[in-house]
Amino acid sequence: MQEYTYEDLKLGTEHSFGVKIKESDLDSFAKMTGDYNPLHMDENYAKETRFGKRVSHGLLLTSYLSTLAGMFLPGKHSLILKIDIKMKKPSFIGDELKICGKISQKVDASKIIVLDVKITNKEEVLQEGAMHIQVLK
Repeated sequence: MQEYTYEDLKLGTEHSFGVKIKESDLDSFAKMTGDYNPLHMDENYAKETRFGKRVSHGLLLTSYLSTLAGMFLPGKHSLILKIDIKMKKPSFIGDELKICGKISQKVDASKIIVLDVKITNKEEVLQEGAMHIQVLK
């Protein structure tokens, strides 16, 4: 876990990490949230859709932005205030995702940073947007 303070952070600072989507991730997310939509949970149903297979929950992917902020950038001293995300393409079991964030703004008066964020699968953008994070120290 990183422990950046607001003063440590510079415009352009970036971090990324990888995640492989597993069937157990969809099962755990459904159990935690109660979202058992058959598009995510029923292979037979999903085969009949335009996707042809189970689709990962979009918010499962978005939830990795919490890991980005809480563990890496800025890490320990983070408080997520806002996430503005556009879901562009679906993800599937077996996809190897890259979760990326880059500091695009700093607001000194409130110690807020804005991270431009992107979630990709083999360079294909699945989600992108911005996070507003207050740095507590």
